[in-house]
Amino acid sequence: MEIIEIITRLGITGFPLILFSVIAFSLFLERSLFFFVHRAQSKKVEQLVSEHLSRSSIYAFDKLKQMNSPLAKVAHVQIKNIHLPKELHCEIVEEEGRQQLAQLTAKLPTLSTIAQTAPLLGLLGTVLGLVSAFYQIETMGTVQPQDLAGGIWEALLTTVAGLTVGIPSLLSYQFFKNRSKKLALEMSRTSVWIKKTMADIKG
Repeated sequence: MEIIEIITRLGITGFPLILFSVIAFSLFLERSLFFFVHRAQSKKVEQLVSEHLSRSSIYAFDKLKQMNSPLAKVAHVQIKNIHLPKELHCEIVEEEGRQQLAQLTAKLPTLSTIAQTAPLLGLLGTVLGLVSAFYQIETMGTVQPQDLAGGIWEALLTTVAGLTVGIPSLLSYQFFKNRSKKLALEMSRTSVWIKKTMADIKG
């Protein structure tokens, strides 16, 4: 059976499931690229911070500002406001960290919603298909077993489609949620390391 034929047999829940699959796949690609870039830049961020703190390098400071990385943005804010009083400095850095963390997890609820809704949509499509199949049986009177089996397997296609969309979405959600937590811890460790390095330089 061809994919197009399967799609046409999904019924009214087919379009939302296809839409969910496109959105989930797009989010998976976007988040995967984001964390890949961050992983590639994390070592660079530490090198630039060390270079700026040890040599007061303007080049390193500007590079941190240009980098599209949560770690780099927090480090840049922390260094930029180094002249402020300690309490105000900590408050500004913590606020930047919260903003970056919010951006990290902003798209994850969409994946979670798709993971929970897609199987339910599939189940709804199956129930509607079974209702239609049994209604036809009632109106036709005597039917052959193959007629009943045909209606049931078509109805079950939506459950398969819902699980096919929902399971990868759930796995992606959990994976990126864990990656976001690790990145938050990394930002916290880097912030502490910068504080310690600045204290050592001043001392």
